[in-house]
Amino acid sequence: MNRRAAGLAALVALLALGVLASAHPGVRFVDIVSFSARARDLAAGLPARDGLYPLGYPSVLVLGHAVVGDVLPFAKLAAVLAASALVALVAGRWGVLAGAWILVQVPTLQWGSTEGTDMVAASLSIAAVVVSRHGMTAGLCVG
Repeated sequence: MNRRAAGLAALVALLALGVLASAHPGVRFVDIVSFSARARDLAAGLPARDGLYPLGYPSVLVLGHAVVGDVLPFAKLAAVLAASALVALVAGRWGVLAGAWILVQVPTLQWGSTEGTDMVAASLSIAAVVVSRHGMTAGLCVG
């Protein structure tokens, strides 16, 4: 892995996606409303409302709320970090141009700067493929 390429790509992605996220401080994707409600329930010790949805993301939102104080900025931060990690992973594995190509894709720019689970899930899924030789790490990414 080329650490220099990964670091440069991560920095550029963090800056670009951070600017895009901060340009829209309000809610852009309404799914955060239901996820934050699940996070509130978890924080209060209430059982899950709907067994079809996993509790991983709402659990992360609970932790984020405890650290940041508000779910919405933390959810945006999680998307920015997930997209930046994906760009860095690709750049470190296949070079800066490959990382730049991932960064300038419309879905990366849109969902990497918007609160919600899509960028986090996509980044972790792709990361699992990239690190597939390391079974435990890949399993944690997919899980």
